Amino acid sequence: MVTGAMNRFIDGMIAKMSRDFSLKTTDASPVSDEFITDAQDFEGYRIAEYLGIISDTTSFESDVALSDEGSATKLDVGDAAALEGLEAKITEAKETTRRGVAAKAKELGANAIIGLGYSTFRSVGVVTVSATGTAVTVQEE
Repeated sequence: MVTGAMNRFIDGMIAKMSRDFSLKTTDASPVSDEFITDAQDFEGYRIAEYLGIISDTTSFESDVALSDEGSATKLDVGDAAALEGLEAKITEAKETTRRGVAAKAKELGANAIIGLGYSTFRSVGVVTVSATGTAVTVQEE
């Protein structure tokens, strides 16, 4: 059951999000590759504002068995082509996911992403690549 205080909090958050969204640029270009890093800062720049954690996922079908860590396991002889195909699909999924995270950062008004990390998950016949980072604005020092 949602209380009156919770309703007011939710209404306030929706109003803030609507207000913030209306102030954002309509430029659809993503954050530049040179300002995406797995580190926590950029040499020669200072972080002016932290805008929030962002994430994106990309999934695809795969019949190659994967371990819990996302690496191929128990492949039969002759499965080298399947493994190479899986590696190419994972690389493509990482790139797609990186572009998605960059677009989300740009929507928040960010010009950089720090702490970007990838995870690969699998379930029966499906591989999912996830990327998470922090959207920030940076300024030259």
